[in-house]
Amino acid sequence: TDNGETVFGRILPITPVKSTFSVGIIADSLDISDMDPGFWKKLALEFRKRGVRYIIHCGGIDLRDIGCQEFPEDEFEVYYKLRPHQEFDAREMEKTKKTPNNWIKITSEARTVKIEGHTYYIEHDLGADLLEKSERDMKKLGLAIRRKYPDTKTVLCGFTRDAFYEEGEEVRIINPGDVLQDRNFAVMCLPRTEITFGHVPI
Repeated sequence: TDNGETVFGRILPITPVKSTFSVGIIADSLDISDMDPGFWKKLALEFRKRGVRYIIHCGGIDLRDIGCQEFPEDEFEVYYKLRPHQEFDAREMEKTKKTPNNWIKITSEARTVKIEGHTYYIEHDLGADLLEKSERDMKKLGLAIRRKYPDTKTVLCGFTRDAFYEEGEEVRIINPGDVLQDRNFAVMCLPRTEITFGHVPI
């Protein structure tokens, strides 16, 4: 309770031989830089404390924040998803502003990111659809995603203010929650699959 975190984990029946790594997950930062200019510096600090090397921004990012210097190339690898209406503006922006090599765009066609052998499926507005789905519907959704992207173990989304975690039989679904309103983020530590939900202090 002292740091406002919620952690989900399991006691594993075996000890993984693969080295652990952590992935930071955020969504819907929107115009956070206008509201809180020091936010990205504070988020980087939170991620460093948790050993995060990789970051996935599920969508809802302001184009001005792409390539922000708070995530230097020697420390972080950042994957980001644009909303469809941002694609043209992003191409125009790239003509005058070079995106650092450690910022990697998730294309609309790909939808997945593979990090150290673990595949993430990203669909930003899926968060809104999940509010109306039953447990059975979520299982069917997981199967449909696995059919198209067989290696997927984790589905990431955004769009809603509240954080969300569903541990299904086929996939895990994570919505880290809204950055703009609540400064939310999630961290996934693999291979032990420990998932932390936290927030950047205001």
